[in-house]
Amino acid sequence: MRLLLVYPGNPNIAEKHRGKTRRFPAIGLPVIAALSPQDWDIKIVDEEQGEDVPYDEGWDLVGISSMTSQAARAYDIAAEFRQRGIPVVHGGSHPSVCPEEAAEHGDAVVVGEAEIAWPQLLDDWNSGKGTLKKIYQGTAPDDGWYVEPRRDLVKTSAMMNVVPMVATRGCPYTCSFCSVFSVFGRGYRHRPIEEVAQEIERLVDQGHKYFVFLDDNIIGNPKWSREFFKRIAPLKIQWGGQSTLGVAKDPETIELARKSGCFSLFIGIESVNQLALRGVRKQFNKPTHYRDQVKVFHDNGIVIISGLIFGFDEDDAFVFERTVEVVDALRIGIANFSLMAPLPGTDFFKQMKAEGRLLTTDWSRYDGGQVVFKPKLLTPEQLQEGADWASREFYRTSRIFNRLLENWQHPLYFMALSTAYKVGHYFHPSGDVARIHPVEKQRLLADFGLRAEVPDWLANMLGYVEPSTIQSIGKLWTATKSKLPVLGQKQPNGASTNGTSAQHVFPAF
Repeated sequence: MRLLLVYPGNPNIAEKHRGKTRRFPAIGLPVIAALSPQDWDIKIVDEEQGEDVPYDEGWDLVGISSMTSQAARAYDIAAEFRQRGIPVVHGGSHPSVCPEEAAEHGDAVVVGEAEIAWPQLLDDWNSGKGTLKKIYQGTAPDDGWYVEPRRDLVKTSAMMNVVPMVATRGCPYTCSFCSVFSVFGRGYRHRPIEEVAQEIERLVDQGHKYFVFLDDNIIGNPKWSREFFKRIAPLKIQWGGQSTLGVAKDPETIELARKSGCFSLFIGIESVNQLALRGVRKQFNKPTHYRDQVKVFHDNGIVIISGLIFGFDEDDAFVFERTVEVVDALRIGIANFSLMAPLPGTDFFKQMKAEGRLLTTDWSRYDGGQVVFKPKLLTPEQLQEGADWASREFYRTSRIFNRLLENWQHPLYFMALSTAYKVGHYFHPSGDVARIHPVEKQRLLADFGLRAEVPDWLANMLGYVEPSTIQSIGKLWTATKSKLPVLGQKQPNGASTNGTSAQHVFPAF
């Protein structure tokens, strides 16, 4: 038997530079391969890694795993194989929340987790070739849910030999825009610590050193995570993963993560506006705590890759500059700016559909880089331009170097990733945004504890001056102060300067 497993790409090539693609080797299809008979001839093809789909190589069965932005391409691939009389099975996050739709483009759909459903499908297949039910409903067992993937079928060279791992499944939170609990349920499960450690040890013995944990929240259960970090620390690996800012309230856990080899974490900050976070059930993120929380990660040499989203109902024309200024002042290493995408299966999608705010159901546009719904306080054009502007502004060369000091423990990683983002965003349209008043910018950063508060008398005085005028004064002062005599320095006529330094009179611009 010959089984082909396919990760489709996104067909929207014209907008691909904006879209968010999967940057790590996925692990789902290698698990499907491991669940299949070992005497089968199995091949995995990943279009996002530039691989072509081999339509005419005599396959007996085809499995396609897709996210929402890949669904249209998945259906096109399925049509090609079905025209050749080859059965197609759909799985992944999108078919799991749109099974009826996926069933129209395939012979069967695996909904949810595949560890139990896929063997059931194969039993039906073996009992009578081609006899498949339309829907196979996966379950979420508490124990024994993990199956080690066929790593020999994964090209880790595409990610510089970083090995994907899974230690936990699910997320303890229920953010309204997130599809994780729509697929994996609301629970949070973790593997036995020794089982994970032994798997890592085998991979280390094979010469692997760098790992990425694909878990949605590797520190979703801090008690378990602390013991896990202690166990793998002697293995001397380097790893990255995903978590939340809130875990910084327990600095011991972050320190143990560092000692176990953690050097980078993707963290969903999403917004610098508490009202926006509350509106999507992510109120556990506390913007007023961001400074102290980020410092815990920086003190442990962990580079933060932050997820930021534009398009909340509370976002106005000034949200783009506010976000860039706050995140940059926090010295967060990397910012991944996305547009809100109301993914099917989420409460946010249901809200947008009920309010008649969906602009399209062309799933290829649901990649986090394009506007697919009507914003509340912005036009779609303002939202798109603002996101494009933020992506370029955050990666200005001067800003990158300003952030280097807090990310100095992994300078090559930080600079390589920053440069990659900078180059990628270079091809964005430049975008344009409403700019906030310099006084308001100072006050904004003061609210986050990142700048000194602006005195009321100064704010009242400058509040009547156009921002362009204030900026011109600032540039003039910067150009002039270098020519002024330095306090206490002997002048050509033998006199020395005295009095109050001008730097203590003029505010910094």
